[in-house]
Amino acid sequence: MSENIEKSFADKVNEKINDWSVKLGDLKEQFETESNKSIDEFENQKAKLGDWVNEATDKIKKYADLDEAKVADFKNTLNDLKEIASQKKAETIHILNDQHQKLSGELDNLKGHLTKIFNESSNEVKAFSEDSLDKLEHFHSKLDISKLHAENLEKEGEATWNEKKKEITGKIQELKSKLENSKDLTEDTWENFSNEISDAWKSIRNAFKS
Repeated sequence: MSENIEKSFADKVNEKINDWSVKLGDLKEQFETESNKSIDEFENQKAKLGDWVNEATDKIKKYADLDEAKVADFKNTLNDLKEIASQKKAETIHILNDQHQKLSGELDNLKGHLTKIFNESSNEVKAFSEDSLDKLEHFHSKLDISKLHAENLEKEGEATWNEKKKEITGKIQELKSKLENSKDLTEDTWENFSNEISDAWKSIRNAFKS
């Protein structure tokens, strides 16, 4: 019995690490893309975010045991997020910055709702919450990269922008190494490792915003 539990835990860990690695590779590829594609990438993420909102709205209907008032707040925030993601194309940096600010605020609100609503729920709902938080963080990061590229479009080749790219590239590589060298994780060490990865993600996102 214990062997089956250990295998199940190992499979879960491998799946999570693979997911993080794929997301990190996606961010790295976007960050290394030419800045003149920033608006197109921003619009691409808006569309994908709108699709995710539709999926999340359908999924939440399955969880009948949740607090109705809290779920209502969650759904309202989903609708607000979808409305902003559906706005007209950000054809200028000014419009992109305005939409990014609004999207960023609603993403933070939604992540707060997820943490409050689902933490004391069933394992299935917790899994939905954890998966959603990961996806929202990824959307947030990709929107941040688009904004960063748009703001620095005219700074390509300048010393400050080159330093910023070097800093972010270093942080991405550091996280990549952590994921690649993760070995012999157990249920006792997983939480600390997961927290380290979470802190590394936050460090990368902070570098995008600074």
